[in-house]
Amino acid sequence: MKIAMLHDLYIPLDSDGVSGEDNLVKLEIGLLRKLGHEVIDLRRYAVGIQRKILQATVHVGGVGRVPKIKKGFVDVIHSHNLNQISGYGWLKEIEVPVVQSLHNLRSFCPISIGWRNETHCFDCIKSPLSVIKNRCGGVYGMSGSIRHLVTQRDRPQISKSRRLIASSHMMKDLFSKIYDAEKIDVIHNPGIPDTPIELDQFEERWLYAGRFVHEKGILDIVRNWPDEEKLDIAGSGPLESQIRNEIKNRSNIQMIGTFKSDNRKIYGRYRALIFASTWLEGSPLVVADAISNGLPVIAFGNSAVKEQIDISKGGFYCGKEITLIRLRLAFQQVRTAGLSLRKQCQLSGDNVLSTSFWIREIVNSLERAVA
Repeated sequence: MKIAMLHDLYIPLDSDGVSGEDNLVKLEIGLLRKLGHEVIDLRRYAVGIQRKILQATVHVGGVGRVPKIKKGFVDVIHSHNLNQISGYGWLKEIEVPVVQSLHNLRSFCPISIGWRNETHCFDCIKSPLSVIKNRCGGVYGMSGSIRHLVTQRDRPQISKSRRLIASSHMMKDLFSKIYDAEKIDVIHNPGIPDTPIELDQFEERWLYAGRFVHEKGILDIVRNWPDEEKLDIAGSGPLESQIRNEIKNRSNIQMIGTFKSDNRKIYGRYRALIFASTWLEGSPLVVADAISNGLPVIAFGNSAVKEQIDISKGGFYCGKEITLIRLRLAFQQVRTAGLSLRKQCQLSGDNVLSTSFWIREIVNSLERAVA
C-alpha cells in the first residue's frame, strides 16, 4: 500500500523527549516501511507566532493546512493528531479513504480529556454548550466549543473517516455513541522491550512514572503509601511542588526526575509499576512498556489499563480507589507470584503487546478502509 501519514507533532522531531503520540507515529512509519509499504511522511511542526496562529485557527474553526492529497496519489491516509496545524476541514472534501487513530476525547470534548472537577464528564457528547455552562478549560475550552457548536457541528474528524482505531474497548464504547461501532477497530498500544533484562536483579522498590497531574492519581498514591515500602517517583508536571511538600518528611519516597522513553532498562530495577490514572486513558504506553520489559503493574483507577493487564496477565488491577490496605495486598500478590509473573510480562511483550502484533493489526485496519 501507499500510505500518507498525517500527524501534527507536539514537539520537534529532533527533540530528545517525544510525546506518546509522536512516539507511536514514528514507530508506525518505521515498521510500515520495513514491511514494504510506501509511506508519505506528512508529520509537521510549527514554531513561534506561526504555531500560535495555526493553533487558534484549528481550535476555533477546525480549518488548518494540509498538503494537497489527490485521489490516486495514495491508497489511504492514516491521521493521528490534527489539532496543531492540519485541522479537520479538509476531511469534508478528501476522496482518499481516511483512518483516524483516537488518542484522546477531543472529537467530542473541547478540552480533550472528558474530565472536570476531578471526575468524568461526557456532557458535550449531547451538547457542546455544556463547556460554556460548566466553564471548562478557560479560553482553550471556549475556542474548542466554537468549533463544536458552530463551524464543524458534524465532527468531520469522526464522521468523514472510513474507519477509526481505538486503543481499547473502553475507548470504542465511548466513541460508539457518535460513530458506527462496526467501523471501530480496537488495537492496544504495544510495548517496546529493551535488551533482555535480568528478571531477578530488581531492588525492593516500587515505581511511579507519569505526569504530575490530579487525574493521574499521584497524590492518592503518595498519601496512601505505606511507611515500610520504598517508592521512586519519575516524571514532572504542575503538582511537583505539592508532591515535594507531601514527601518532605518521608525518607521512603523519593523523586528521581524524568527518564527518556528509550531508557527502558530502568524497569528492571523495580518490583512493579504503580499506575492509578482516574480518567479514561485508552492504552497507556508506560504500562505497555513496563510489562513488555518484565515489570508487573499494580493498577487502580478508571483507565483501560485493566484491559492491558487482562490480555497480558502482567499484573493486578486492584479497583478504582487507592487505599493503604489495597496497596499492601497488591504488594503481597506481586511477591507471591515472584519470577513467574515477571516472565509472563516478558512473554506478552513477544506476542499480544508486541510491535509486530500491533503493526499487523494496523495494516489490517488500513486495508479494510481501502476495501
